[in-house]
Amino acid sequence: MEPVRVRGRAFEPKGEGVHFHPAPAPSPEDIETVQVAVRRRILHAFQRRGWIERGDRLEMEQWPHGGGFSLDASVGIAGADRRGRERLLRYCARPPFAGERLEWIDAERVRDRLPKARPDGRTELILSPPQLIERVAALVPPPRRHRLRYYGVLAPNAPLRPAVTALAPEQDAEASALGPAGLNGALSTAADEIDP
Repeated sequence: MEPVRVRGRAFEPKGEGVHFHPAPAPSPEDIETVQVAVRRRILHAFQRRGWIERGDRLEMEQWPHGGGFSLDASVGIAGADRRGRERLLRYCARPPFAGERLEWIDAERVRDRLPKARPDGRTELILSPPQLIERVAALVPPPRRHRLRYYGVLAPNAPLRPAVTALAPEQDAEASALGPAGLNGALSTAADEIDP
């Protein structure tokens, strides 16, 4: 079986367990391959939904410099850098909009101050409460769809998952009190806490 790369590391089956290999940073060619694949998939999805025509999609797939899609792989966080991981998790878990931007004008209108001006120059939106709820509801994921998905060796049916998760440290009382969130934290840090 080939080594499985996950979160900047590679795991290889070894007897009943796994062997850990630090993985190198992605090369510019790796980044470009991912960027091209993401652009192609997004443009195909736009065409399927009728948002763009086939000819436009084909033209956009040929645009230079990523065609408006970019991928930044310059940020790396070491397994022992707990503050760095916390910053990254706070960034990923931030709310979709800031509550400070909203202001009730009266019972029928809400002002949403935009973080930057729109192309038409507007810096705020005046919405009715149902319009505001509609905008917020659009950000809620569909039912029965998990927002957190594990891939590679942490995927639910991955053959190496039991061996890798066995390397996770025992949960302390604080993590146990978190319930499933504590388990998710243990799974996501399992790879970071391994001694190579």
